[in-house]
Amino acid sequence: MKRFFSIIMLLSVFSYVQLFAQKNPYSSADKEIQKVLKKVDKLIEKGQYQTAFGSLGADTNEYIIAKKIELCSKYFALSMMHTMFGFKDLEKGETLYDVRHAVSTSGEMTFNTVMYDPAAVVQKYIEANGEKPILDYALGLYYDDVIYRYGGNWLMSDEEIMNNALTYLRKAYDQDCYDGFSLSTLAFIYFSMNDIENAKLVYDKKDQEGYEFTADDNYNYSIVLWNSGELKKALKHSEKCIKGYSDNPEYQSDAYIITARIALAVPDYKKAESTLKKCESKYPEDYRIPLYRITLYGLQGNKQKTLNAADTLFAISPENPEVSQLIIENFVDAGAWTWLPEFFESNLVRYAENLSAKQNLLIHYAYILKQLGDYDRAVQAVAQAKEELVKDDSLSPEIEKFLDRILETNQQ
Repeated sequence: MKRFFSIIMLLSVFSYVQLFAQKNPYSSADKEIQKVLKKVDKLIEKGQYQTAFGSLGADTNEYIIAKKIELCSKYFALSMMHTMFGFKDLEKGETLYDVRHAVSTSGEMTFNTVMYDPAAVVQKYIEANGEKPILDYALGLYYDDVIYRYGGNWLMSDEEIMNNALTYLRKAYDQDCYDGFSLSTLAFIYFSMNDIENAKLVYDKKDQEGYEFTADDNYNYSIVLWNSGELKKALKHSEKCIKGYSDNPEYQSDAYIITARIALAVPDYKKAESTLKKCESKYPEDYRIPLYRITLYGLQGNKQKTLNAADTLFAISPENPEVSQLIIENFVDAGAWTWLPEFFESNLVRYAENLSAKQNLLIHYAYILKQLGDYDRAVQAVAQAKEELVKDDSLSPEIEKFLDRILETNQQ
């Protein structure tokens, strides 16, 4: 069970889309370099990474350097601070995981290492030849890989690494040098920085040009679209990520919940209800199912179902104050807050023998009564709450201060 947290076209068009989907940042290299790159890509497909790196030769061309950086980021057998690398030609049936695991557990190495600092190599090259979009592309992905593998333990702070990844990938993007992977990476960086406008810009580009979306893309894009008010499109992408996360239960449960919440916002109550039901069939212990049923049924004006959903949620952890707070928040969101006294009153009876649950209920019941303007009953609830809290010395100064503030008539 999850923990509780306080609360965030025509044939011609088809051909056009497919053309963009095959976009390759290396495509502008000259013919001779293209031959080298093609040979290297074939070696990579065969797992011949050491031979691939060696066949690239000296750092005399920006595309050669970019391909070396790609090998360093994706196909190393050994990496030391991502400035020294080892590459291996894999044996039949052997995987990079096997090699990396052997190195990390036993120190076993059957390959040579090479010092290669991508940032230093690129800097030296651009000093002699000027800036090149392909090198911005390669360095941006390199820094993104650094933070993935060395976050919190590298040569610069995570913030600096992330800013470098963002800066280089955006420079490459602005110079029309990108592919589906770099678009996903750039969009996610913006998304993680809560820069919804730029995240949407890049995801829109990926969508418009027909690149395949990963499950993560669909998930993040649905949230970006939701925040941008494009609710129906957001719902389409959130539904796609449910299927995309079929092998990842934790992420799939999140996808179900996000889809339900977006459906509530559309509003499409039928879709929201069916999504929550599907989520329940696979993840019955997810507390968010009854949580958003409160919102769903409240918005539909179904009082009994709203109260039932609240009872189900409260029963998951009746002693936890955050549960009561979540219940209150969702009643308010659904415009059904006047029904809250009935929830508290019925559960005070239901949990009469559970002291901690009773204390939890009384504190929040008093607060709700005050908010509803029922001052006299709020006074009674405060007195009952204090009476129950002293039984096990739970009346802390902070709780007592909170309860006393409820009694202040000027706060009505």
